[in-house]
This record gives sequence, C-alpha cells and structure tokens, in this order.
Amino acid sequence: MKAGKLGKGKDLWLSEPLDEFWIGSTARVFNGRLDGKNYAVKILRPETKVYDIQQFKTEVEILEKINNRPWITKIHQMGFLKLSHNLSFPPDPDYPKGSFDRFRSPFSADKLLGDIISYSLDEANTWLKKAQQKVDEGWLPYLVFRRRDCLPTPSRPDPKEVFLFQMLTVNNAYSKDKLVFIIKNLISVCQIYSDIHDLKIVYNDPKLAHYGWSKIDNCTFIIDWNFSKYMSSPKSESQNKIDLQKLGKHVLSPILDSFNNSNSIGQPFLDEFREICNKSHSGYYSSSDLLQKEI
Repeated sequence: MKAGKLGKGKDLWLSEPLDEFWIGSTARVFNGRLDGKNYAVKILRPETKVYDIQQFKTEVEILEKINNRPWITKIHQMGFLKLSHNLSFPPDPDYPKGSFDRFRSPFSADKLLGDIISYSLDEANTWLKKAQQKVDEGWLPYLVFRRRDCLPTPSRPDPKEVFLFQMLTVNNAYSKDKLVFIIKNLISVCQIYSDIHDLKIVYNDPKLAHYGWSKIDNCTFIIDWNFSKYMSSPKSESQNKIDLQKLGKHVLSPILDSFNNSNSIGQPFLDEFREICNKSHSGYYSSSDLLQKEI
C-alpha cells in the first residue's frame, strides 16, 4: 500500500477519456500516466459507487483467479482516489447517435487533483477488505489496466488491437480475408467461454465492445469482468447455458445480421450457424467446430 497524489507530474495523472466507443454505466475510463507509462484507469462512478462497489470487487476477484490467461487485460494496480474539494470528473462523451465511429471527447481529466492510495496485485486481498470502508469514507475505487491499442489516429490509422465491432462494415462489403478474420475471432470467443466455464466463471456481459483481437498478444481478448460471477454451486451448468444464450443474442446474431447482405458467405451456412446459435450451450461449443470447418 502506498499513499500518493493525483495530478500532472504526480503519482497518477489522468488525461483523455478512453471510453469513447462505449459509455459504461458503472465506471469511467481515462488514460492514466503512471511510472512513466500510459495505462487505462477504470474509476467507479461517484453517482453509483454505493450500489456498484460490489461489481468492482467482483472484477478484482475474478481477474485474480485468471491472471495467467492470455485473453484478459491484466490489472497493473488498484487503489482508491479522492478528488480535491469542488473538483469533479468531466461529462460523458456525447456520441453521434447510432454511430460506432470514434468520437473524440472535448473534455479531459488532466486538471484533476487529489489523493490516491495504491495497491499492487499481490495486495488484492487487502484492497478487497478495505473497499467498502473506503467508499463509505468518500473514496472512489480505481483499477489500472494495460492500455489497449484500439484507437486509430491520423498518424496511426491501423492500431495494433481492434474491438470486434470495429471489424464490422457498414455496407456489408466483406473481403474473404476480413470475413475469415472475423469468423476466427468468433471461434476464439466460443473457446474462451468454454475455458471460463470450466473454471466455474460466467461472464454475463456480452457486448461487441468487450471482445477484440490483439496483434501484440496474437490472440482474442475480453475486457470488463465486473458483471462476472464465480459459480461454486450446482447451479453453474444452468448459468453457463444462460451465459451462452446471451452471447448468441448480443454478439453472434448481430454479426450474422451484418453478414446477411454480404455475398462473401453462403446463405446455407448462415442459416445453419444461426440455428446452432439459437440452441442450448452444447450448440455454442459446436459452433466453433462448424466455423472452423467452413474456414
């Protein structure tokens, strides 16, 4: 545990928002400068901290159990922060309605000052024990992750990492290589779900903005584990099924809809895959085999 300061040139310096693709109901995410490097800093929303502290605790508990898996974004540090008097976080970015295009927020957190208390991952149990007390005292929990390189810029239009929804095209004009790339990522998502269910974990929060591909790690990744659950009861099998049904509804089906008007993929395959996605959890695991066969 280490006490420190928030602000430019201090122990932690927040700057531009990183939640430009998808605003979370539980937390805000900002770039954070720490130890001379840029990280993604996830901070519990002040207006929901009383209700959502358990979700933050859950994310730490889950990631601590699976910290050696290549498809997670590892926690670098966790802690608590308290803003100086009369300071507040910038407003949420105002997205163009119905658009997934990146939208640069005009607001920044670079002027924020305050106090922090930081913990290493080895001190996760201490952080978990103190979390509720610190929230009651007016502190905000935060988690520091490796910053994913998913945001294109004019000088670097081809980032090294990409979210699943960024892979989709508006006009359904898929090249064969693009189509195979997306399908391989869907295979990996199905395999990751199989893996986490073997670990008695259900993900519970499937969104196109939560899955991505990393050229750096050469694998598919999943972010945001605060809605996940560790299932130690006999009910885990039924929870797995519900988890996979959510995956089909919120991720697989929208992608198939995007493919529907594309000439890159045959309609018989689409129909067969959609039927499998609508079945029980055993069908989702079978979907990996079907997709691999098609490739």
